[in-house]
Amino acid sequence: MNCKWLDCLWMWCMLLFMAGCSDDDGKGEVPPAFLEVASAVYDNVDAGNSTLTVSVKSNVEWTVESDKAWCVALSGNTGSGDADIRLKIAENLTQEARTASVKLSSTDKVREVTVTVNQLAPVFVAGGYYKLPVVFQMLYVNKNDRYQYITPGHLEKVIGEVNRLYRESGQEMNLEFVMATDDPQGNALEEPGVNRVAWTTGKMNCEDFMNSREQRHLDLIWDPDRYINIMLYTFSDASVLGIAQFPFTVYPDELPGCSAWKGGVPGQENLNRPQCISINNKYIYDTGASLTPETPEGTDTYVIETIAHELGHYLGLRHVFSEAIYGCSDTDFCEDTPTYDRTSYIRILQAYGQNYMQHLDELVMRDDCESGDEFISDNIMDYSISYFNVFTPHQAERVRYILEHGAFIPGPKNRQAKAETRVSGMLELPMEVMK
Repeated sequence: MNCKWLDCLWMWCMLLFMAGCSDDDGKGEVPPAFLEVASAVYDNVDAGNSTLTVSVKSNVEWTVESDKAWCVALSGNTGSGDADIRLKIAENLTQEARTASVKLSSTDKVREVTVTVNQLAPVFVAGGYYKLPVVFQMLYVNKNDRYQYITPGHLEKVIGEVNRLYRESGQEMNLEFVMATDDPQGNALEEPGVNRVAWTTGKMNCEDFMNSREQRHLDLIWDPDRYINIMLYTFSDASVLGIAQFPFTVYPDELPGCSAWKGGVPGQENLNRPQCISINNKYIYDTGASLTPETPEGTDTYVIETIAHELGHYLGLRHVFSEAIYGCSDTDFCEDTPTYDRTSYIRILQAYGQNYMQHLDELVMRDDCESGDEFISDNIMDYSISYFNVFTPHQAERVRYILEHGAFIPGPKNRQAKAETRVSGMLELPMEVMK
């Protein structure tokens, strides 16, 4: 009996020992933490809008961080374990290839892997569609002044109306002004197309600013090969609505009425003037309508037309009226735009004085100083009482040439001169301003 009891005790102990061994074997070793991707480099990514899929292999929680706003994770900035990250790649509107680095890090920051995305430069296509990034450089002294510190969202509506005017101009301009989405360092703009800059003075002489060589003024300009800079500030002369730098080409490309620079393709570091447009913020909310016989409630300070007009200058268009020093002749290098003697027109306008509103039917008309014919003023590149809603085929051709060949114009180029080597420092570039 005693022996049986000892046998049972022995068997019980063996069972406990075996159970203990079984538990140890099942537990095993904890696998080491890891974080890796199927591919760390993505080359030759298309210049258009696209999506990339990055396959992640991991057994830890991780985060995603991109150093460029044009390359962002659609599925959020966190994940865990094995997963696919979808990267949204924005259209490349610059003239060059670009690179983004996407960093994946374990939440304990111990493990890290970087994915490099190399996006191609846009390919030049003759007659292609241009999207021109615009940044409004808003110079303000007083945040409480709504004309200096413009209401968020207002400028996007303004540029939308400018685009409508270009679309409905009677010509296929094949371009669009778009609000810039990121700054020169690749950071996303809090408000697309707007950079608010605390400034030192409430009013400035616009001609002095546009012709300034001061570094503090040049530093305001974002790379004009990537952006159209539109400066917003209060002009000391309230009668001036806007002013723009006129473009030039790079020799041997030439366009009548434009200078041709013979010193190679210039860059931002060579600027000797602010390459931009300036708009008087005093009229930034004048968005109703142009002053015409049909819209007597309109205004001759209509900001949509002002910006459209100055952008026309920036893209190579001159005024349709005669700017000859003597006499009256066609000076805008467009044979299909009738010209007139503006000095004579101003005399008529001034003769009516405060009663000019009663003569809008007459004041919207012009006399062609070459043919003698009377015509209705409707060209965007005119002044005063006008419908401001037309471009001509020759004007569209000039704009197209500047888009494809001009210096300091965003988008792909078809220049004969190449930008392989550039001279550093300020150059005596052929700058010319127009109101």
